[in-house]
Amino acid sequence: MFCEKCGKEIMDEAVICPNCGCSTTKKNTITNTSSSQEYATLSNINNLTTPALILAFLVPLIGIVIAGIGLSKVSSAKMLQLSAKGSLELDNYKSKFTTSIIIASVILGLSFVSVIIVSIVAFAL
Repeated sequence: MFCEKCGKEIMDEAVICPNCGCSTTKKNTITNTSSSQEYATLSNINNLTTPALILAFLVPLIGIVIAGIGLSKVSSAKMLQLSAKGSLELDNYKSKFTTSIIIASVILGLSFVSVIIVSIVAFAL
């Protein structure tokens, strides 16, 4: 590794440059995610995809909430430096959560329309 200030080669473990005294730790950088952390993150997100899709059909409001939580976790995980495969999986999860929200919204819309139609018919009789 090289010092950012003076350009001299320094040991990878160095906290300060022995030549100029500049700190070698970068501020506000994201560290690489280990494969076990990446697997845990992706697994945690994946555990929400199936319930979100199922609940989008059965209980749309809860499906929307779970899908929203999943999308939030996907956006948080995007800040990590994942492998290319991990990034593709995140995109896949994002599309599943978005699909859940769309399905639940359509079902809620159809439910409201059917309630309005039934109300109109009931009052017409």
